[in-house]
Amino acid sequence: MLAFGGLGMAALPLAAACAPAAPVQTGVAPAGDAATVQTAGSASLTPVRISDAQVAGNFLPTYIALDDGIFRANGLDASLTVGQSLATMASLLAGQIDVAETSGAELVNALAGGADLVAISTLVPVYPFRLFVQPNIQQPEDLKGKTIGITSFGSAIDLATRIALSRMGLDPSHDVTLLPLSTASARTTAMLSGQIAGGLSLAPDWIVLEASGLHSLFDLAQAGLVTSVIMQIVHRSYATGQRDVVQRFVDAMVQAIFREKHDAAVATAALRKYLNYDDERGLKETYEFFSKGVHPSLPYPDVAQLQQAYESAKQDNPAVANVDLAMAVDRSFVQSAADRGLHGA
Repeated sequence: MLAFGGLGMAALPLAAACAPAAPVQTGVAPAGDAATVQTAGSASLTPVRISDAQVAGNFLPTYIALDDGIFRANGLDASLTVGQSLATMASLLAGQIDVAETSGAELVNALAGGADLVAISTLVPVYPFRLFVQPNIQQPEDLKGKTIGITSFGSAIDLATRIALSRMGLDPSHDVTLLPLSTASARTTAMLSGQIAGGLSLAPDWIVLEASGLHSLFDLAQAGLVTSVIMQIVHRSYATGQRDVVQRFVDAMVQAIFREKHDAAVATAALRKYLNYDDERGLKETYEFFSKGVHPSLPYPDVAQLQQAYESAKQDNPAVANVDLAMAVDRSFVQSAADRGLHGA
């Protein structure tokens, strides 16, 4: 199922919302769909199947690498699928994809279940969310007894929401009701209709929320918390058995982040296309937010980024205590890209 980051995408069919326009090197299909489009003449390239947890600015480097030929320049025929966090991880565990772009929380839970996975990079090492609430909610106390929208229990949104509430002095288990909603756009729609008191929001959705009278009660991005909202995760056997392919994938991501930070036109075009969003103010704000404040030039994965997800998951799943976080990350691929100066050219 598609999960859209921009409001304008919610009602669009797959072909209109996600299918890249020629010339490109990939197609976009629902997670688990075998009918991913391949580009003619790609026989000499190595296929890499990627799945994102949703459509959002979080994944801008991936969009740029797809549309600007960076994957192809690194010898990769990349294809992209889009699904919710749980579906993305399930696709990785089932061998339907090669790289899952999803949260550290999903990684920790999968490791606790016996999966042998490893994070090769972290695209989003901060919480890029603001907690938006209805106009009548002016202080944290006003949220008591109210309903807050999340995606699914155990997701990055769930964890981030609990952290935001705790930082405001609220008990997320007793003071509010957390309501799972299928997608980011569903959460935004529920806020706009008044069905829920609030929820986390990403740019550019918060511009629409502000225009409708909702306001930000807590800015997680400003809290400076180290986390793993989006990691790029592979099977350990893939990282070791096809190390050259994985290295070229990480090289492409580092180069795409450089392109994002230094070519606003290319980055904005990718946002416009994948978010199916055309408001110039919103595009500019979204681009600046992610390029300057979210995506690191060198996307090192780190044990510290997993710590909050680990502590949270351990409360509900005793098996998490057996997870060795030191084995959950492999920094060598980003380090190799850094040693070759790919983040500066």
